[in-house]
Amino acid sequence: MLKVFIPNNHQPERKYTLSILFEKLLNINLSVETYEDNQQSIIQLPNGKKIHLLDDFFSKQKDSYLELENIPERPVFLINDLTSENNLPVLWGKNSIEINNDSIHIKADIIASAFYFLSRWEETVADKKDALGRFPDEQAFLIKHNLNMRPLVNEYAYFLMNCLEKLGYNQPTKSRHYTLIPTHDVDKFSRLDSFSKAIKVVAGDVIKRKNIRLALSTFKNYIGIKKGTQKDPFDNFEYLMSLADKANTKALFFFIPGKLGENDVYYNISNEKVQQSIALILSKGHSVGIHPSMDSFLNKEQLSQEIDRLSQCGVKVSSGRQHYLRYQLPETWEIWESLNLTDNYGMSYHNTPGFRCGIANSFPAFNVKTKQVLNLNLHPTIIMEQALFKHCPSLNDFKETCRQLKNTCKKYNGEFVFLWHPENINLPEWKAYKEILESLYH
Repeated sequence: MLKVFIPNNHQPERKYTLSILFEKLLNINLSVETYEDNQQSIIQLPNGKKIHLLDDFFSKQKDSYLELENIPERPVFLINDLTSENNLPVLWGKNSIEINNDSIHIKADIIASAFYFLSRWEETVADKKDALGRFPDEQAFLIKHNLNMRPLVNEYAYFLMNCLEKLGYNQPTKSRHYTLIPTHDVDKFSRLDSFSKAIKVVAGDVIKRKNIRLALSTFKNYIGIKKGTQKDPFDNFEYLMSLADKANTKALFFFIPGKLGENDVYYNISNEKVQQSIALILSKGHSVGIHPSMDSFLNKEQLSQEIDRLSQCGVKVSSGRQHYLRYQLPETWEIWESLNLTDNYGMSYHNTPGFRCGIANSFPAFNVKTKQVLNLNLHPTIIMEQALFKHCPSLNDFKETCRQLKNTCKKYNGEFVFLWHPENINLPEWKAYKEILESLYH
């Protein structure tokens, strides 16, 4: 066990961050005590040697730190052989590390930097929102500085482990393992389940896609679906479950528990075929969660009603992701926790790939307004196919970005959570990407 001495201000933030860095990521138990020096935290090894961590941010915040002006303009890059990459970006402090026989002095503020990314307090203080009331990707510190492809919190943990080993720490630790978590938001359940829908798609094939042959094929598919000889193009549940089975993992399907006529709802959760699909997923050992509707992210009553609707389909509702990734932090997290939802998969960029929380692992949410750790586990989504489609100018760029992010998660024994909508598999514009989807499972 390590002893850690921290300054006596902003203790919940420090303890939360240390717990994730050491106990969550490194599987090292801590004993945390406070002391009067507010300029540094000290990690004491069993052999008496010490790591001194500069406290450059919290030591200067007497009261609340939730001010936009507290976000630095640019990162500081720590350059040292103990880092896992060529450099280690931090938000506060300086590029300085002193290594002695019995101590290491790190002048970069690792704790405050990690807390910044994990707590998402930059989103709480943001003065700009997009058209859907979300925190804009382009306002994120990691994206502004082209760091969104790096799980910096994992890099911090790796660096601290190397520092411990440099000072002779050799206690056995449990190793974590790479985990693949495929998730699927069921925004639309069927494409050709009615004549009116089929006519709209056929018209799109002719007018928008200017492809008569495709229009004829679409109508032929519609006839086959009505006869029961073909599946709807959006009905890819068994295919996605088979991919997960081959990879020895479980797929998560998030359904919108809505009714036609509600905002941005395209199917009734009470529809017999929808309920049959949910039952099939559960019978095969995969998971069903909630994809709360467009207007639920700040509406506890509505979310509660939607949980009840999905529960009536035989689902024990505990996990999910907000529709359109609509979150206001920490308020949306508070609503989820109050309704006993335990696992949220919504921390993903809207239009960009990468690590929105700066980490490749799940971790508990922290409420920066109440200074409390929530009973809500966050599973950051690293890739969303629609965002990647917008972001990457070519099929090869799309494929390479997927490969890079998957390998990064493997390097840090993280959770590779990706989102691929079931409707984006058999559509003409997505067929070329099917091979890439399947490569994510290897």
